[in-house]
Amino acid sequence: DRKKFVEEIKDTEEMKKKIFIFNEKINIKLEKLRKDQRKLILVEKIDEEKNIIDRIILERELDKIYSEIKTLQSKFIEVEDNKQNSLLEKRIQLKQLKEEKIKLLEELKRENCYEMSENVLNLEIEELKIKQREENESKKKFEHLINEEREMKEYETKEEEKIQKYTKELEEIKLSILAKEMENSFLKNNLNISFFTQEEKNEVQKEIKEIQNKLGNENESTEVFCEKKYVSLLNERKRAWVDENNLENKLKRFENEMRKIEQSILLNYGISEEIIKNIKEHSGVYGCIFELINIPEELYAPVSSVISKNFFNIVVENEDIATDLFGVIKNRVTFVALNRVKVEEEKMIDDENMIPLWKQLEADDKFKDLLKHITRNTYLVSDIKCALQQKKKYNVNIVTLEGEFISKNGIITGGYEEKRNIFIEFKYLQNEIHKLKKEKNELTNKLLF
Repeated sequence: DRKKFVEEIKDTEEMKKKIFIFNEKINIKLEKLRKDQRKLILVEKIDEEKNIIDRIILERELDKIYSEIKTLQSKFIEVEDNKQNSLLEKRIQLKQLKEEKIKLLEELKRENCYEMSENVLNLEIEELKIKQREENESKKKFEHLINEEREMKEYETKEEEKIQKYTKELEEIKLSILAKEMENSFLKNNLNISFFTQEEKNEVQKEIKEIQNKLGNENESTEVFCEKKYVSLLNERKRAWVDENNLENKLKRFENEMRKIEQSILLNYGISEEIIKNIKEHSGVYGCIFELINIPEELYAPVSSVISKNFFNIVVENEDIATDLFGVIKNRVTFVALNRVKVEEEKMIDDENMIPLWKQLEADDKFKDLLKHITRNTYLVSDIKCALQQKKKYNVNIVTLEGEFISKNGIITGGYEEKRNIFIEFKYLQNEIHKLKKEKNELTNKLLF
């Protein structure tokens, strides 16, 4: 029992210690809470003071706003009063003017100078305006007719010159006909001479009949001949004018399409005709790749499939020229320096079914390495089946006549029938415009003649 009692005493002492420690902690927390309470009280006081100050400031601002509103209202009232006064003054002035007008009209009526009312005068003014318009239109038509008359006179003078030529030709024909008639009469007179045989006489008579038939056919009058010739020339001229007009419309359409393609080229490649002209003025610049290579029309699709990204690159002598030109050109452009072009060793393949693509293109000897470089050792075949077979055999880049491209890595590119390549469109329009201009020049020369 004593041991238990001692143990209980020890436990109680430990409990006392714990309680003491706990009390101290509680006291510390209480002090903190008191401090926080004081702070809160201070904060509340500060907030109250702040609210009071804000209210005072707001009241002052409201007073200012009210005062400004009052001043504005007073000004507005003044402005309205002024407006009303000015309106009244204007109305009074209008009344006075109307009265003066009435007086003047009465005076004019009295003096018999005023014969028409205002409506009649307005109608007359409108009629005069209409007449002036009609006169202007008639003047324009008259000028147009004068121009047409001049053109007709010029045309008539040209046609008269032609008619004179034809009359001269007719006179020459008449002279030749007279000569033939003389020969005919001479032969008739001398046919009965004894040294001619009967067969020779028959032959001569046949010739005479043929000449007479020809003379009968050529015996038209000069006036009828000239009229027919004049009408035929007029018809030819009309047909030529129609053809020229059609050619001009077609040329305009192609030129508009060409402008669109040039804009897309400018957007995609940064190149235009002006830029090319400006660049070519510098030494060491040869031009765009498409200008330096001659591509047959039947190979547009395969060539554009292989080197479409390089068509509008600018070829220069060396990289120094390219760096100098970067300061001149504002657009993003790709230069190809000839001194940096390296050609891979070409695989020597002896196969009738495939041809090196670069050998089908024409270029100066200076650009042969460039041609090999941009064609990437690509071989040309007839169709996709042949391309797949040759790819398995030799493992090289292959392109078909339709434009399907198979790389060494096995990537197949195609679809030129669905969407035309920009270069193909560009070359097509370039050739068509060249042909149309040539035809137009021929027609204009014909019309001038």
